[in-house]
Amino acid sequence: MEEKLKNELCTSNSLWDNFILKSENKNIFSISEFSNNENFKNERVFIKKNDEILGSFNLFLDSKKICDGNRIYSPINFKFFEKTNNSSIYYKKHNIIKSFISHITERFQDGIFTLDTCAQDHRPCLWHNFEKQREIFSIKEVRYTSILNTKYKFEKIDIDEIIHSEMFDKFSRSIKQQIKSSKKEKFEFKETEELNYAFEILNKTFEKQNKKVDFDINEYEKIYTKLINKKRLKMFVVKKKQKILAFCIFGIIKDHAIYLNGGRDGNKNDDYSLTYCLAMSLVKLSVFGTKTIDLEGLNSPKRAFWKQGFGGTLTPYFKICMSKS
Repeated sequence: MEEKLKNELCTSNSLWDNFILKSENKNIFSISEFSNNENFKNERVFIKKNDEILGSFNLFLDSKKICDGNRIYSPINFKFFEKTNNSSIYYKKHNIIKSFISHITERFQDGIFTLDTCAQDHRPCLWHNFEKQREIFSIKEVRYTSILNTKYKFEKIDIDEIIHSEMFDKFSRSIKQQIKSSKKEKFEFKETEELNYAFEILNKTFEKQNKKVDFDINEYEKIYTKLINKKRLKMFVVKKKQKILAFCIFGIIKDHAIYLNGGRDGNKNDDYSLTYCLAMSLVKLSVFGTKTIDLEGLNSPKRAFWKQGFGGTLTPYFKICMSKS
C-alpha cells in the first residue's frame, strides 16, 4: 500500500538546515545560504508522513518556471533511513520523488531541474508520462561526476606523505607524474578565506578563452562569504614566490565535500600547480574528517580526464526537463 505523503512549505532557516544536515544526501546546494537566493523566487518544501519529515526539495523560479538557479544540483533531499533493507529504501525514495512530481505538475507548466547522484531513480518521472499518456518529463542531459573516498590516514600534510599513501596508488599515471614533478617547484600550500584571489584567476581564465564567466560572481561571492562564516566552505591556494598560482574551493557539509571551483594562473602546459593544489586539498580535507568528495564537472573531455585521474568513482546524474505546454 502506497504511503500517504503531504507537502508542506518551510519558511524557517533553522528547521530547514537541521533536516538537510541530517539527510542522506547532505548537499551544499540545499543549505540556506544557497537556497535563499536573491536572484530567484524560491519555494522550500518538506515532504511529510504525518509529522515526520521524509524528504525535502527547494525550487528556484524564473518567470514562473522551475530552474536550477546557478546550482550544479537542485536536489531532492532524503531522510537517512536506518535499520531497513534496500527494497524498503528504494520504495520510500520512490514515493518521495512521486510527491515532488505531484507538487511541481500541479503548480507549474515548465521547468528544468538537476537531480543529484542520490536520486538516480528517475522512473517516477517516466511513469508519470505513462499515466498521463504523454511526455511531460524527459531527460535533457545525462551528466557525470567523480565521487572520491577520502577515508585515509595522514600523519602530516605534505607531498611526500601523498606519494607514499594508499590514495596515491589510485591516481592515474599522468596525475602521479604531475605530482612527482611538482616536488621540485617548491610550492607553498595554504588555506585562506580571501576569495578575491579565486575570482581574479577565474576572470583571467575565462578571458584567455574569450568567454564570459558562466555564473554571477557577485552572487557567488556573497554566498561563499556566508558559507565561510558558517564554516561550510574551504579555499586552498598554491603559491610560489608570494604569487598565487592556483586555488580550489570546496563546499563542506559535515563529512561530505563538493568541489565548487578551481583554477590556475598560467599558460604553461607543464604548470602542475592546480594538480598539486587539488592533491594537497584532498589530504587536508581527509585530515579535517571528510569521508567523501564530489569532484563535480566531468562533462568536457580535458577536465573530465584530469579529475577522473584522482581515482574516484564515475557517477551519473540527470538534468530533467518538464513541459506541460
